Amino acid sequence: MRSCSARVLLPGGTRRPRPEEMSPMKPRARGTRAVLGVVGCLAVVLAGGCAAGSSAASHPVSPPAASVPATALVLPVEPYLYTPAQLAALLRASVVLERSCLARFGFTLPAPSPVRAYAGGLVPRRYGQTDLDAARQSGYHTLSQSDTNGSPIVLGSLPTAEQLALAGPPPGSDPKVNDIAVPTGGCVGQAEARIGGTAVDFGRSPAAETIKTESYDNSQTAPSVVSALQAWSRCMAADGYHYADPLKAAGDPRWNTPTPTALEIRTALADVACKRSTNLVGIWYAAEATYMNQQISAESDELAQEKSRRDSALKIAATINDSAP
Repeated sequence: MRSCSARVLLPGGTRRPRPEEMSPMKPRARGTRAVLGVVGCLAVVLAGGCAAGSSAASHPVSPPAASVPATALVLPVEPYLYTPAQLAALLRASVVLERSCLARFGFTLPAPSPVRAYAGGLVPRRYGQTDLDAARQSGYHTLSQSDTNGSPIVLGSLPTAEQLALAGPPPGSDPKVNDIAVPTGGCVGQAEARIGGTAVDFGRSPAAETIKTESYDNSQTAPSVVSALQAWSRCMAADGYHYADPLKAAGDPRWNTPTPTALEIRTALADVACKRSTNLVGIWYAAEATYMNQQISAESDELAQEKSRRDSALKIAATINDSAP
């Protein structure tokens, strides 16, 4: 039996990760192509301009000023990734098709729930809390805790016949349910094939996601980022908060409460203030953007193919969703 779409969970709760969760991917071998992508200049434009004829892949990105809000910063790889809203549209379309497919077998799948998808980019969430107003209101309790793709369906909770129709029968077993032939990969596989994709890459941009993950890992050891993190940590210590980096501050187990505590809010406010005084976000962003530009140049062909597949899938999904009741 194959795995199902991101809304259908296997026993134990496993599901395909969403882009905004920034799930790490294993590093892979990279090519040596040196074709400059147009998006390569984007980070340089935000940080001070991309001169005509220059190669963004060969020049470090300058840190934007601390006064530039995180919401204004776009990492070079973002145009190649699914946004949360795009992924939500893709998943809704897959559920529409799965419901229609299951109906042929006499089964009913719940209608897709309303979706609240995070509308921002990567940067505001990537380096911990960056919004002073949000810190004042909710500390580290961010919007990510209320994002949803609807109520997931646990595959193991469905009757066996419905599981077989939805996910496909195991190899060697009866390929029929209620005397009706089950499509290859079940109703989920049929939906994914119609929209465009497979169980491996449906709703994903593997090369872009790898660049996103590797750039974050590599940036943490960049000398400029190491120095900025140390400056941030000293700033926090001066206010009585002792953390090595912002993610440890945001992940403090004391914040595992239904609502933010006064201490959490004070800590988050100090965190944002120290980020601004040290320009940590700008420096970290520049280190990541520099690495991303290099990899986008080397992976330009593969990234272009992924983007084309994504755009095609989204167009098909929009047509399905527009015609759904």
